[in-house]
Amino acid sequence: ELIFAASRNDLLRRLHDLLRLIRSQEPWLALKRRSFSPGRRDRYCTEHGRIIEALLRRDGEAAALAMRGHLETVSRNLFGDPL
Repeated sequence: ELIFAASRNDLLRRLHDLLRLIRSQEPWLALKRRSFSPGRRDRYCTEHGRIIEALLRRDGEAAALAMRGHLETVSRNLFGDPL
């Protein structure tokens, strides 16, 4: 949420609002419940940390790479295959 807000980009902030709406719907929640494990949660936290570290260094390339890696992890965990 803070990353979207920090962008100062209305389109991205509205996209975040839409994502929050989608993520509060039962089909999404059921998908998350089926794919959750404490180990996956730990990995997500580590990946989020890498994204934040890159942003704090103002390293856009590293942040994009870290975000892409995180999205691939989430995709595999939720849907069984990478993006």
